Amino acid sequence: MDIEKTVALIQETADNDTWVPDEEFSVFNQWDKSYYIADREKFTHKYRVFKAITTVLKPDHIVELGTHAGSGADAYLTGVDYQARYTGYDSFGTAYDETGQPWEPADRCKLLFAARGFNRFNLVTCDLRTVEQIAPGDLAVVDAGHDYRNAYQDLLLCSKSEPAYIHVDDFPGNGEVRMAVEDFIQNYKDSVEGMGFVNHTSGSALIKMRYDNI
Repeated sequence: MDIEKTVALIQETADNDTWVPDEEFSVFNQWDKSYYIADREKFTHKYRVFKAITTVLKPDHIVELGTHAGSGADAYLTGVDYQARYTGYDSFGTAYDETGQPWEPADRCKLLFAARGFNRFNLVTCDLRTVEQIAPGDLAVVDAGHDYRNAYQDLLLCSKSEPAYIHVDDFPGNGEVRMAVEDFIQNYKDSVEGMGFVNHTSGSALIKMRYDNI
């Protein structure tokens, strides 16, 4: 299926879905929750889109750069009924909630997976700029640093593991991420079969890769 048809099916699947993220492990219950609660409907739709991506693509192994507390991971894995492996990379640094209390993303993510009875995961605590190779997966997710340098380097890191698709969150809502995606596609056009815009509150890019010319 070409990328335009794939994205259209993802949008249709998300728009017809009634799934609601589990409040306990969603962005509506994390350290900066008031930002998300203020636009609950839009962010609920965003995570339905994430779920729809895996419902349509059916990956066996999801590799995410920027796991944080796992709200995205929950949506992606729900899309395949948790019948996939998951590898998540993040610094997992301590955040502080709106009352000033410490909030540990890695602990929240582990609680999420325990609640789902899911053990096919690996959480890697790291500085991605010191990582030379990530786990190979058929869907790679770029959602870590949102400045140009980090987004571009994360795209390169993902491409080295040869995923079928790379999903880049916050495009085109974030100008630097958009520039990183556009430069990656231009500079590595022999490895990119196509790119589609996935519509949600902050938008994302779905890049279909190919490796026959490498």
